[in-house]
Parts: sequence; structure tokens; C-alpha cells
Amino acid sequence: MNPSRIRFALQKHVPLIKFLGPRNKLHKEPVDSTPKLHPAAPKGSTLPSTFHKPSQPQESIVNSRSVQPKPVIEYSELPERYKRRVLTPDEIEAIESGGAYLISH
Repeated sequence: MNPSRIRFALQKHVPLIKFLGPRNKLHKEPVDSTPKLHPAAPKGSTLPSTFHKPSQPQESIVNSRSVQPKPVIEYSELPERYKRRVLTPDEIEAIESGGAYLISH
């Protein structure tokens, strides 16, 4: 057995990542998501009437929305400009040989 293996086996493992503290201190009170005026907004200005205070928490709004299925486009239905170009034999040879020296400018 190598002496270095014995030394590493006897050393205490010290993780390289240092955590700041317990995870429960990372999650504080829920964030207030009601719209407010910017602190630098002109005095006397108000929020537009299109803004409204949400009546339910944000999570339940997301869950209550119905998800619409997105249309699926098959590869054969793609326009020609989005399809792959057919490689020429010269291009295939350049790729297979690593070909930076085969390209002439």
C-alpha cells in the first residue's frame, strides 16, 4: 500500500463548500406582490387603473389557470429554411478528417 493512501485514509474530510447557516433562515415571510409606485415616481402620481390587488395568493392563481396544449410541428412539416442542409462529399471529408486545413478562403 502506498504511504499516500494511508495518509489520505487517516485525514479528516473537510468539505470545500461552506454553508452560511440553517435553511429555515433562508425562507422569510412571503413577499408582498402588490404593485407599488417606484420611489422615484413624481409626487402625486397614482397607479394605473389596470393594476389591481390580487385576491388570492400567486401559487393558487397559477394552479387555477388551464393549460392549453401547444401545437406540435413534425420535422417533415418544417419550412425548407429550417431543415438541415444536405452535406456535400467535400464537407463530409472535411468533418471526418478534422478539416480546418481543407477549407480555403
